Formats: sequence, C-alpha cells, structure tokens
Amino acid sequence: IATELGARMPFFLREEGERILPSDFGLRLQDDVVVEGVAKNIGEGHFELAGNLLATFVGSCDLCLGDAEVLVNVPFAERFFRQNGAPVDHIDEETEIYFFSENTMDLTAMVRDNLALNAPLKLLCREDCAGLCPVCGADRNKQPCSCVVADVEEETPQRENPFAALAQWTSDDEEV
Repeated sequence: IATELGARMPFFLREEGERILPSDFGLRLQDDVVVEGVAKNIGEGHFELAGNLLATFVGSCDLCLGDAEVLVNVPFAERFFRQNGAPVDHIDEETEIYFFSENTMDLTAMVRDNLALNAPLKLLCREDCAGLCPVCGADRNKQPCSCVVADVEEETPQRENPFAALAQWTSDDEEV
C-alpha cells in the first residue's frame, strides 16, 4: 500500500463468483468476478478505491424459466480505513466505509455489497421475453398459443386467475 499522501496504486482482482456471492443469495455468478481500479492514499490511513467490477449473473428467466444471463459492469468508489483501534468519529453515518489492518485489504465485502446493490431485479433471457402463457403454460417465445387471457377487470374471466383477488386490495387513488 502506498504510504505517501496522494500516492496511487493500480489493482486487479479475479475471484471465484461463489466465494463472493454464496449460493443462498438467490442469484448465481457465472465464472469469476473481475475487479480493477486504483487505490489512492487520502491520508491518515485512509484510502479511496475507485474502479469497475464485471460479473455475469446466471439463472432461470423470471418470465419463461429458460436460461438467462446478465452481464453487469459496476463502477465503484469506496473508502477503506486502517483499523488501529481508534474510533472513526469524523465520518457521517451515510458514508459506507470498510476497514483493513496491516497492509492488506480484503475487497470481498466491498465487491459483495456492490454486486448485491446492482443485481438485476428481474433476470430475463432477453429483453422482449414473452414468458409463459398463464392459461396453458406454453413458452410463448417458442410457440404461440390460442388461449384467451382474461383481463383482471373482466367480470367473467375465461379461467379464474388465482391472483385476481389481489386487484381488489388497491385502487388507483390509494397509495401502496
């Protein structure tokens, strides 16, 4: 680690996805996570790390259950403080900080946090995925079906949707 104020040091890290995000996270990472950037000494044992991390989330498409993968490229700028037993009292509560000891920084928690915050909310096989037919279950990306999908507002739907009752719980003028 560079000891002079303002000194910069480039870094590169390639880490196994399973080590970064355990399988109980809900999404899996394909292959390795790549992190690269520059560490800058900002004084008093404090460092700012800035760069990008690349990862590919894989799993089942949320609409059609086929294979899906989403590449994320996440820019980051985080602060690391040398842990010397003294409390850090000049940092506001909104600032995310990471601690290190001696001359080694473990970036795992920082990478995990940035991946979790930038994980896709929906994992899709493609942007225009048509999903499964709610009536017959056919994959509408592979074959069209002739099912009539009932509108929630219809009084007599062709087939009762088990989630139709949820429409009664909210109205347009009610904030959820």
